[in-house]
Parts: sequence; C-alpha cells; structure tokens
Amino acid sequence: MTESDYNDASEKVWSVYLSEADKEDKALVENWKGDTDGALIFTGLFAVIVAAFTIESYKKLSPDSGVSTVLLLNQLSQQLSALSNGTQISPPLPIYSDSSFRPTSSAIRVNIFWFLSLILSLICALMATLTQQWARHYLELAQGQQETLLSKRAHTRAYLFESMRVYGLSAGVDALMALLHVAVFLFCAGLMESLFSINNTVAWPVFAVICCAAAAYIFLTITPYFIRNRLYRTPFTKIGFVWIIQPLVEGMLKVKIAYSLAVQVRRQTGHMVNSFATVLSILRIMIPIGGLVFLPLQLALVVIFLLVIKVPEEGIDKKALRWTLATVSKDDDIETIIEGIPGFLRSRTSNDAKTIVRDLLDSQQTRSLGYHMNRLIQTCTPEAYHGTTESVRRRRAMISLDTIRVLTWVYFDSFVYGMFGLQIWPSVDSLKCDKDPVIALNAVSTGAIAACAYLRTISINGANDHYHPKELSNLVNVSWLKEEGGGGGLYSPAGCHLLIVKGFIASTLPYLRSRSNKVAATSLRSVWETIPLILDKTPEGEPEGQVRQTFLALWAEVEGVISEEPPDKEGETMMDSESERPIRRLMDMLRPLVERVRALDETR
Repeated sequence: MTESDYNDASEKVWSVYLSEADKEDKALVENWKGDTDGALIFTGLFAVIVAAFTIESYKKLSPDSGVSTVLLLNQLSQQLSALSNGTQISPPLPIYSDSSFRPTSSAIRVNIFWFLSLILSLICALMATLTQQWARHYLELAQGQQETLLSKRAHTRAYLFESMRVYGLSAGVDALMALLHVAVFLFCAGLMESLFSINNTVAWPVFAVICCAAAAYIFLTITPYFIRNRLYRTPFTKIGFVWIIQPLVEGMLKVKIAYSLAVQVRRQTGHMVNSFATVLSILRIMIPIGGLVFLPLQLALVVIFLLVIKVPEEGIDKKALRWTLATVSKDDDIETIIEGIPGFLRSRTSNDAKTIVRDLLDSQQTRSLGYHMNRLIQTCTPEAYHGTTESVRRRRAMISLDTIRVLTWVYFDSFVYGMFGLQIWPSVDSLKCDKDPVIALNAVSTGAIAACAYLRTISINGANDHYHPKELSNLVNVSWLKEEGGGGGLYSPAGCHLLIVKGFIASTLPYLRSRSNKVAATSLRSVWETIPLILDKTPEGEPEGQVRQTFLALWAEVEGVISEEPPDKEGETMMDSESERPIRRLMDMLRPLVERVRALDETR
C-alpha cells in the first residue's frame, strides 16, 4: 500500500468521529439557540415593563417643577389678596429651592432595584446575541471545508471543542439565564418597596404572592441536592453547589481551606494554567475565607489567569477518539473505526498514532477499543451472526482479523495478553471452524501471528511465563482444518498448513534458547503436537520447498538446543532425567514428521 492508501484508510477513523461530533455540535448549538431565543423574547417583554416603571420612579429623584410653580402661585395669590383688601401682608412663604430637595430613602431603593433590573436585562439580551453569534461561528469552524482532509477537520473540531470547554462557553449560557432571573428578583424587590411606601393594603397581598413564588423557586433550586435525577432545577442549582455547598462541606469536613489555597497557588506557579476549572477551584476556596473582602483580588486573579490561559494541544486527538468510542453504538460505525485502525497506525498524518491506539486499548473506560473489537468479532461467530447477511458477516470478520494482526505486531505481548482478558481469542478460535474457508484461514493465520508475536516478545524481553499456555496453543492449533465440516479444498496443499505454522515454529527458537527444555516442553507441548497432525490430515502432495527447508532447519536448531543442555548429574543428561521424559516423548513424536519431510526432499 502507498502512503496515500494509508492516509485514506486512516480517514475512516476520523469520519466516524466527525459524524458523531457533527450530531453533538448541532444538538449543542440548537440547545444554545433555544435558550438564547427564549431569553431574548423574555428580555424584550421584561425590559419594556421595567422601563415603564422606571420612567415614573426616577422622577422622584429630582425636584418636581410643578410643586415649585404651585408654591409661587400660592404666594402671589396671597400678596394680591392682601393688597386688594388693604390688609397687612402675612409673612411670605419660604421660597422653594432645588438645592433643598432630598429624595426619600424608599425612592432611592426603588430606583436602584429597577435600574439594576433594566441594566441586567439589557446585558442578558446582549449576551444572548453574542452567544448565538459565537455558536454559529463555532459550528462553521468545526464543520470546516468539505474538501479538507478529514484528519485535519477532526483535529480542528477537537481543538475548538476543547477551547469551548476550557473557556466555559456552556457556563456562559447558564450565567445568562441566571442574570435574567436576578433581574426579575430585583424588579420584584423594587415593586414591593414601592408598594409599601404607597399603600400597605395593596402591598401585603402582592408580597404574599411573591413570597410563595420565591419559596417555590428556592425549593426547585435545592431539591436536586437531595433527590437525584430531579428534572426540576434552576440556574442557581449548579451555581449554589459549585460556589456554596461544595466549599462549605469541604471546609467543615476537612478544615483545610487555607492549606488547599496554598497548594493551588504553589501548583499554578509551577506550570502554566491550562484550564479555567483551576480558576474556579481557587475562587471557590477563597470565597468562604473572606467573602466580598477578597472580591477585588478574586477579579484580579481571574483577569491574570485568563491572560495566561492556553488550550493544550497535546492529547487532543486521543481525547477525540476516546470520546468517539464512548459515544458510538452502531455496528456499522464500529466496523468503520476498526477498519481504519491499520491505516491510522501507518499514516503520517496522525501524530503519535501508536501511543494513541495503545491508550485506547489500555483505557479503563467501559467502551474501549478492545471492547468494540471484541463486540464486532463476536457478531461474526457462528453462534451470533443470525440476522446478518453473509456478505456483511464476511466483511466484518475480515476487517476484525486484519486489524487484530496489525495490532499484534505493533504492540506484541501487551495486546495479545490483554486480549485474553477480553475473551477475544476464543472468538477468533471459533472462527477457525467457520463454514466460509476465507474466514477460517484468516482466523488460523491471525492466531498463529499472535502466538509468534507473543513468543518473540517474551524471548527478547526475558519476561516470565505468566501467559496462558492453553490459549497460546489454541492460537496455533490448526489440526482440525481437515476434519469433517472443516475448511474444505482450500486447505488441501500441505504447504498451506506449514505456511501457517512456519512463523510460529521460527519464533520458538529464541524461546527455546532462553528457557530450559522442561519449561518449553510443558508450555508448548500441545502446540508441537499439532505439527504431525497437520501432515497426517493432508492429502498426498509435496510441501513447498521453502517451507520444507525451513522446517528441517528448525529441527536442526531444536536438536542443537537440546544437545547443548548441560547434564543434570554426572553421567546423566537432561534427556535421561525423570523430569524430562516429556521432552523425550515430544522428540519421539516429531521424528516421524521429520523423516517424512526428509523423504520428500530426497525423492525430489
């Protein structure tokens, strides 16, 4: 395959990610649009109402020109009346002056409440329009140009989503709704203050209704703290938990607020801040300590951290693929991802592809890559493929087996040993009996390659024999291929069988050299027993020369390894030891096979 072919194959992995990401982005933007549209409509109506009340209330903050005019006219009338009656002019009324005017405290409070309510409602409207604009811009950038490589589009989308998460765009939408609610609270407070200053008879019924509404609002806010999965909540439910409940509980139970603050400061001075959550965690600790006393310091910290905050690019692709595996559910999408894994590993467009895939395999999350591979290959087994067409089953089986072979050689024992725990190898073993000869042969070769990779790795690294000898033997056991109901004529040439086990046989040499004969005979006995059964079930025919010569060379190496074994006692070799009789039986069993292959070579 050329590099372009590998790039095309790796694009399949990102195609599934982009498909799932587009769905989530559209749903997210629609959710924001619904919230902001509702906020805009409510803000428009609410601002008109508040403005009408404010127009009347702000007049109480300045002198009334009508009152001054009435006083002057009254004084002039008194003077004219005195002159016409010839009476003495009474002391003149004090001249009304603007400088002597003092608004009442009630009027001041009412105007404060209503002006703040009006300003907050206008701020909410502005934030709503900005949020809609940002959401559209995010969607345009995330979808990108259609002619761009899928891997680049995926990386761009993942980076944008991480930026949105770090800078808290979703939290901004929640804050918008919270501000709108605060504006309503301020308006109600101003309304009550105004009514009580005018007429108590009217004020008390209105106050009772507002108190009932406030009690219901508080109940809806705090109920989710005690009842899980409660749908009824308010914007202050999350805010109250993050800023009040959690710090209070931490302070009461741990009594380590000051210590936590010191740890946070020390941690942040050690490296660059890379998450807005860090800012929130520091502020949550500082607020219970000093309340509003530290408010200027808190705001200064927010500004400083926002200036130095950076969205980390490291791990963006890994997070994106991990999210994809946790989100995807359709077998077709899983098939596409697994089909693209080999190309993804070989492609140069993906940075640290091997590290990313290893992390996806070793991930502790429930829906890891290994989980999906096991699930897909199980849908191809004879016991579980009911309802799936034969063409789809064959395609899925071939894709799964091809990917397993690639992963086996890339990650060696970590993949082979790890997949034992996921029960993927029993599924591979069951495919060896498949009625489709192509699937059966690929399952056999996949098992043999897995065994080769694992043996070679533990030989090179000197790992302990903590693997599964039984499973390892089953991976290479192909003796049943010529049984009734087996693969059929595709396996008639003897060379096919030897080709399958050739790599495994060669891989046993370093294993034999790195271990005693006793360990080798115990762990690989069932594997070696497979070899004569293969030729016994093979019709007459000459194995391929290359395979035959390889096997004879292997036998020579095996004899050399055994002859090099030091004697256990004086005059007694390991072959004569009681504990080493399995090796004698193994050698006796293999010699007829060797003689048969040598006879074929001599006749040739």
